[in-house]
Amino acid sequence: MRYLYGLGHRRIAYVSGAPDTAITEQRRNGFLQATSECGIDTSFLYEAQDQFPRAAAIAQDIMALRP
Repeated sequence: MRYLYGLGHRRIAYVSGAPDTAITEQRRNGFLQATSECGIDTSFLYEAQDQFPRAAAIAQDIMALRP
């Protein structure tokens, strides 16, 4: 997150896997902590729930967003 922020990115999305795993929880918390520290909008947080079609649809939605 800090690396992307340092490059000037301010709209950074996070797509997670299954929400009920410890690693997903840790990654999500890390994303939220880093976005908070950098002052980045946290509205780009998505859960794909380990479903490839869902992840693909989320990626398409993210790519359709305009700055």
